[in-house]
Formats: sequence, structure tokens, C-alpha cells
Amino acid sequence: MFICWEPHLRVRGFVRAAGHLNFSSYRPYYIMAASLVKGGSYYSFNEKYDIMKNYKSFSDPGLITRRKNGDHLAYNEVYDRYFYLLLLFAYKKLRDEDTSKDFVQDLFMKVWKRKASISESGKLSSFLYISIRIRIFDHFARHKVENKYLSFLKNFVAISLEGTDYQIRLNNLAYTSKRR
Repeated sequence: MFICWEPHLRVRGFVRAAGHLNFSSYRPYYIMAASLVKGGSYYSFNEKYDIMKNYKSFSDPGLITRRKNGDHLAYNEVYDRYFYLLLLFAYKKLRDEDTSKDFVQDLFMKVWKRKASISESGKLSSFLYISIRIRIFDHFARHKVENKYLSFLKNFVAISLEGTDYQIRLNNLAYTSKRR
């Protein structure tokens, strides 16, 4: 459970409210984890800094193991290590900042929700990059289908209008020629 705002220990992109996780735009929210409260008082700044500094020394499999055991700060460290790298990777492919942010945030939401299914034996960075790459390929494929459909509709409407207009003119010409 998260207790209060704290700029040095963060779980970005998530807010704990009434026992549910709520996705919160792109602005990072800084929240202190309850595991950092000792005997009713908070750790000092130096103690918090030492705790966070220790997480930087963990390997990716170690962070995954800690996250599976419910350690929110391990997720924090994974987020800090890979968010901007993945965002840059996605932006280079998509050339759209908002879509890139959406894809990376969605990926970290999946990592948050599926903590038990992420393998400790595999390389976390490979998993994250491949996941983003697959999402980008899906995006391009979907856009290709949408563009084909839209171009078909435009051509269909253009042909239909020409055909309809042509038929009306022929009918008017036939009607006027019959009247004479």
C-alpha cells in the first residue's frame, strides 16, 4: 500500500487508490511505499538514498525475483533503467511522441500486471525491446489495413458517384428524346 508523496522513491505512472491501480497519464507520480516505514516513522533522506542506491546494483533477474515477491521498488528500478531507452527506440520507429509514450506505458502496465509470468532466466532488456518491436509492427500492419480500406472507400465513392451521375444523365437524355 502506498502512503504519501515522496520525490526520491517513486512508482511512476501508477497511483494506488482504494486498493486498485489506476493508470495516470504520462506524468510520473512519486509515491512512497509502505515497506519504507519503520515503526511509525519514515526513513531519513540518507537512508532512502542508500536503499535506492542498493537497487541500482541488482541485476535484472534479481530485480524480477524481488518484484515477484512484492517489492515495488524493484519495479521502480526496472522502470528507471528502461523507460527512456524504450521510448527513444519506439520514437525512432514511429516518429510520433504520443504514440511512443502510449506503447511504452502499455508495456510497463503489462510488466506490472504479469509479474509472475516474466521469466528470471531470460534477459529482461530483450523481452522489453522485443515486446515494443512487436507492438510497433502491429501498429504499422493495422495502419496499412486502415489505409487500404480508406482508399477503397474513396475509390468506391468516386466510381459510384460517376456511375450514378452518368446513369441519371442517360435516363434524362432518353426521357427527353422519347418526349420529342
